[in-house]
Amino acid sequence: GKQIPLSKLQSLYDIVILAYGCQAADKRLNIPGEDTLEGVLSAREFVAWYNGHPEFQHIGPIVERCLWKKKSNTTNEETSISPARVVVIGQGNVALDVARVLAKGEPGLIDTDTPNSVLDILKGGVSHVSVVGRRGHVQGAFTIKELRELTKLNKEGHNVSFVVRKEELEMGM
Repeated sequence: GKQIPLSKLQSLYDIVILAYGCQAADKRLNIPGEDTLEGVLSAREFVAWYNGHPEFQHIGPIVERCLWKKKSNTTNEETSISPARVVVIGQGNVALDVARVLAKGEPGLIDTDTPNSVLDILKGGVSHVSVVGRRGHVQGAFTIKELRELTKLNKEGHNVSFVVRKEELEMGM
């Protein structure tokens, strides 16, 4: 397959989340910049933050800076949608869940146990979230339930398009 340097992804996206498995300690992919570039997070760090783990509160300010460094067209700050572009690298349940949380933001998570500090940062959600697999779709490790949750976002009132490009689907066959 084609290799894309992390620096190239970061030039295209405001946040890069590496969702490649969750261990007790973050597994490193040895990609230049994965430890030094702001906005490059492991899914373990990101999920621990949005679940309110006290040892990961330091992730909040990083996410906030990356999501809100650009100005939104919306004037109401509580419901504003971040103009940031986020890419989630992975193709398992965690990757899809991270994408769903980012897309829903506070409006879609207000009735959950998501901490207020997280909702305050996510606000109205993120305008552009891409999920990119490191392998073909056949190696996808997500359940149909997680995939279905993404396909429901538009019906739930989130301005979301769920797209699987035909040429990408054919490449995996």
